[in-house]
This record gives sequence, C-alpha cells and structure tokens, in this order.
Amino acid sequence: MRRIGVVVRRAGWPVSLILALFCAAILIAAPRSDILTTIEIAAPPSSVWAVLTDPDDYPAWNPMIAGLRGRLARGEVIEHIEGYGADRTIFWPMVLVADRDRELRWRGHLWGIPGLFIGEHYFLLRPTPHGTLFTQGEHLSGALLWLFDPRELVPAFEAMNVALAARVGPGRAPQ
Repeated sequence: MRRIGVVVRRAGWPVSLILALFCAAILIAAPRSDILTTIEIAAPPSSVWAVLTDPDDYPAWNPMIAGLRGRLARGEVIEHIEGYGADRTIFWPMVLVADRDRELRWRGHLWGIPGLFIGEHYFLLRPTPHGTLFTQGEHLSGALLWLFDPRELVPAFEAMNVALAARVGPGRAPQ
C-alpha cells in the first residue's frame, strides 16, 4: 500500500534569520517626521494649563482629542481617545512630562506594537507679554509613516490650538 501525502518542510534557521533581519531593517530604517504648531493665547499659562489638563471637558471644545482617561502624571499610562465616531482611535501612551503650567508630554505606540508607529505628543506653554505661546507638536516614527503623509495631521493640530484659545478666552481665571 502506497501512502500519498504532502511533505511539509520547515524553513531552516537561515531563512528565519534572513526574515528577522529584513523585519529589523524595515523598523530601523523607518521614516521619522515632526509636526510643530503654535498659537498665541491671550491668557496666562495657568489658565491654558487648567483647560488643557481637564480632559473631562474635552468633548465640549476639543475637535481632535475626544478624551483622556487616567492621571496626567509622569510615569502614568493614560487612555487617549483620538477623533470622534468612525474615525476614533484609542492609544495607551505613557506620560513622560507633566510640568504644571509649562509642559505636558506623552509617548505611545499604535496598537501597542513598538516600531510600527510611535508618537511622542507634546504641549509647551511659554509666558509672553500678551499671554501664552502655546506649542503643540509630535515626533513621529515607525514603518507606517511610509503609508501616509504626517503633514495631513497639521490641520487637526491647528484646529485644536484655535479651539483651546477660544475655550480659554482672554482673562479666564485658572482653576
């Protein structure tokens, strides 16, 4: 009696090594990009900080970030809800800096996969004679940057900046 079957050969270690090196090269050579936006807000940094760090109020004014859950403190992991409706994406970044009235910064990975898409988002508040120079930016890296142009994000950053300035309003008292 003759046996008929399919012979399956496992790839040896050279093929696995080549595949691993190829994947590593893609991640190491992944593009990087920066987004930087600024706006002058006619209110002191403490007023801007009060609105920026009150995520429960975000749905009322923020067109970009629908919500943040968790403590905005160094080393804490927060839930970051970007966008609304069908465009909503959830990240779980770690807060790197939470320096009252000066800087808020977090870093996260899309879908929790390092190297695929990494974003380090930051907000800087600098006092000026007329209020606050508010800077919002992000350092982006990862393999997914080959698939889209990060400049497409700039209008959303700018819309959030304008909405924040309107929400703070001139002379709004810090909370």
